[in-house]
Amino acid sequence: METKKTRVMLVSLGGSPAPVIESLNKQQPDYICFLVSEQTRDSIPKDILPKLNFKYIHHNWIMTPVAEGLSETFKAIYDNLDQILNKWGVKPEELTVDYTGGTKTMSVASVLATIDKVSKYSY
Repeated sequence: METKKTRVMLVSLGGSPAPVIESLNKQQPDYICFLVSEQTRDSIPKDILPKLNFKYIHHNWIMTPVAEGLSETFKAIYDNLDQILNKWGVKPEELTVDYTGGTKTMSVASVLATIDKVSKYSY
């Protein structure tokens, strides 16, 4: 059975960029949407993107106002993810949600906000 290429990923970024880098290098998506907090957003250009060993088309991020706030993080994803996917011209069914690197709250919010439209999760 042929494995289908990962088209787009939502990855949560908590304290350490290492698991995010490993997952992205393994999956090699065309589009990357990071779920970040104000404290972790600067890790994207500084710690993550330079360590990717593949070419992606575009990246973006969704920032939660409170990394440990479940409802705030859920709302940030729910209110912004579809707009980003539409901008990229990809369908929610093409999305893989990777909840490896985020805080526990970010991981739970990622799953809850996407469970009705996504069928592939990665850890």
